[in-house]
Amino acid sequence: MADKHGLSPKLEHCACMMGLLGQAGHVEEAYELVQNTIIPHDSIIWGTLLSYGIIHRNLGPTDTISETITTLQDPNMGLCILLLNIYASARRWQESGAVLQFVPFQSAVDEAFWHRLSSLKLNKLGIDDSPISITGSYAPCSRSQVSNHSTLLAESLPPEPSEQSSTPPISRGNRNKCSVLGILYNTNTLESFHALDEQILLKAEK
Repeated sequence: MADKHGLSPKLEHCACMMGLLGQAGHVEEAYELVQNTIIPHDSIIWGTLLSYGIIHRNLGPTDTISETITTLQDPNMGLCILLLNIYASARRWQESGAVLQFVPFQSAVDEAFWHRLSSLKLNKLGIDDSPISITGSYAPCSRSQVSNHSTLLAESLPPEPSEQSSTPPISRGNRNKCSVLGILYNTNTLESFHALDEQILLKAEK
């Protein structure tokens, strides 16, 4: 561009070329362009490149981007979750473990969760103390002053018999939250609750 037209490429030109290469599936070339031009090395660019890799099933530069992200002093949690999902879908558990970081977060259980659980116990579960699959939500925050947040809502529990429908509900994704699968150990007595061994349960879920 500079040799033929006497123009120095600006950020807009480089970003446009990165987008064209990524959308065409040339993820490695898009990554090389980022490395060798004035495109900023920030979370937006890394997230865009990772997204192109997911779309085209091309994980070429993923490992290098992962190393860049995880060596940051304050890595973007949204990118960490995206990397975890990429490695987990490819069953690359070792790399997934390298990305996984334990960070402080606040958890909250909505009042409606307890109401629904009580209703399930009365109308469906009875004395059945089998574990229950639940789905919470985790909302990472890029600001260090604000804690990451994990929430359990009424919808986290399975539906009651009266709510069963032949038409599955429409799922609307939220890029600011991710689903967290878990298990609720449903005990009927205080003695049974105290008898649960946390370490044994955690090992059983690995």
